[in-house]
Amino acid sequence: MNKDTILVCGVTGQQGGEVLKTLIEKGNYNLRAITRNKKNPKILYFKEKGVEIFEANLEDKETLKEAFKGTTKVFLVTQPWSPDNKKCFSEKEILQGKNVIEMCKEEGVKYIVYTSMINLGYKNTKVAHLESKLKVEDLLKESGISYAIFKLPSFMENIGKDFFPIKKNYVRGLLEKDIKTTYISCKDIGFFVLKAFEEFEKFKDKTINLISDLKNGEELAEILSLILKRKIKYKSAPKIVLKLFAKEFYEMKIFYEKLGKPPDLFKLEEIMKETKKLHPYLITLKRYLEENYKFSNL
Repeated sequence: MNKDTILVCGVTGQQGGEVLKTLIEKGNYNLRAITRNKKNPKILYFKEKGVEIFEANLEDKETLKEAFKGTTKVFLVTQPWSPDNKKCFSEKEILQGKNVIEMCKEEGVKYIVYTSMINLGYKNTKVAHLESKLKVEDLLKESGISYAIFKLPSFMENIGKDFFPIKKNYVRGLLEKDIKTTYISCKDIGFFVLKAFEEFEKFKDKTINLISDLKNGEELAEILSLILKRKIKYKSAPKIVLKLFAKEFYEMKIFYEKLGKPPDLFKLEEIMKETKKLHPYLITLKRYLEENYKFSNL
């Protein structure tokens, strides 16, 4: 029986990289990856593992042809952010999705697994990078290609990074301290993507919300305090500052603070229960932070 050839997008990013690692370790596929720069140090690991590397740009359809020839399945992740993560170009994200879907149709790709964002069915959210992902979802559903869509929450890996810095005795987040934030680890994203490829009939043409954990800012600070053995306090980004200087993050804060409170909070709790049924050994926020910050000098 011939092995499927799976092409993975976004491999130098957090989720694309974890997806490819999972497919290498636990799958049985011919693996390909797209990168805009073959010399990126992250690419060397995948090359050593036998992954076929193609230099291409999702925003330039002509550069994709070689990578898609002979590909049977694709993992697609799109992203609208500038390199410094300060500007959002939602039209570029839509173009990325459009180009990949069109190339899949032209080359006879049978199945696309796409990761989007949780929105609980709300439309016109004013969050540009959420709306662009919803547009890509629509393009995929209209394409006639079989698909699985996973709608994701915040990545645990962002804690301690630019979005979620830990400095001195503070951790900063987007939402107010008493509002629940949804989380998942990229390692668990890899688990679900592998599952979608291995259990095609179960996931075919399904849109599935995923949540591994739900914690508010105060709970996050308590966990970090225990791990770092000093008192950590949580600070949220002031709305007025975001509104003046970071409109995209302001709209994101408004929308996700709504989801983090009842009655939408109850829906998020149900999604977390359903996610645990699919994967009983989900990485909790506490476990993730213990494994990554236990010996940290932060």
